[in-house]
Amino acid sequence: MDSMRTAVLLIAVVAVVFVAIYTSGYLQPQAPKPSIGELEELRLFITPENGTKTSKWELCGMKIYGKGAYYKKGDIITSPIKDIEELPEKIRKDYSDPVRAYVAGGIRADKDGYIYSIYFHRPEGGAGLASTSVLIEERNVTAIGSGGVESATLRVRGVEYSFWLGTVEKITSKNATVYIVCGIDKEKVEKRLGEIRNELESKK
Repeated sequence: MDSMRTAVLLIAVVAVVFVAIYTSGYLQPQAPKPSIGELEELRLFITPENGTKTSKWELCGMKIYGKGAYYKKGDIITSPIKDIEELPEKIRKDYSDPVRAYVAGGIRADKDGYIYSIYFHRPEGGAGLASTSVLIEERNVTAIGSGGVESATLRVRGVEYSFWLGTVEKITSKNATVYIVCGIDKEKVEKRLGEIRNELESKK
């Protein structure tokens, strides 16, 4: 009888310990980590023929949205991010604000053209580069630019994950190419951005 009572007590203790561990979080399902590789790259070829449709991609755990808009000579050039219906209302409202929506300080177009904006969406929050835009209009030279590599974060179920993010843009009178490079390895991201820029400069 004593041995049976001891066994029952042991089972009860084990059950209590299991419940305590489970409720404390040790055995709770872990939040899925975002898919962020050491080095990831996306190349976007943009022309006015893209029109005003919204396109989307995924890279380094982010949802990337792209949208274009036409403007006329004399217009204040604004970002079409405010018109991406899939984005939360708060973000669209932010980009509807004249101070934020204006490109390059609210420049007034001196010729007809096309703007294409790219938004780096982190549904649960995060920090770092939020958007970039290119203007395609009549120009005498090919423009190549890069903002360098920036630290960025992505939040998933309250947990923040860090990575590195940068872009390189090549813009002509007829089209633009935007390279987006990101990953958890800073040196590889920096190296790849440099390789892209050097290659574009050599073909300029």
